[in-house]
Amino acid sequence: MNRKILSTLKFLIGWPLSLISLVFVGKLIYSNSASLTSLRHVNLILLALSVIAFLAYFTLRSILWHEIIRKKGNKLTYKKTAYFWEISEIKRYTPGNIWSFLSRTNLFANDKIAAKDVVYS
Repeated sequence: MNRKILSTLKFLIGWPLSLISLVFVGKLIYSNSASLTSLRHVNLILLALSVIAFLAYFTLRSILWHEIIRKKGNKLTYKKTAYFWEISEIKRYTPGNIWSFLSRTNLFANDKIAAKDVVYS
């Protein structure tokens, strides 16, 4: 019974926050739509380099976080660690900086990693 209430609360809190995030990002795009017309003249080399740099950055951060979690004695696969990291980072776009932190703690806690280890890490 308690688990069902917790699941319902997560749903009732999570969806409105997700919608707020989408509205926030939509407002940001709409307010800058005048400058988005230059997307017709994209420098493909620069775009490719930026995608490569982003993937390298994400990979390095995921590897670092995986190593930190591993040093704490937890045995998550790299794929699962990267997935949890990705989901928590996506939640950064919800207004307020605390949501990515709470999401990261919650996601890793679901795999029996102590919340204090995640917070400390």
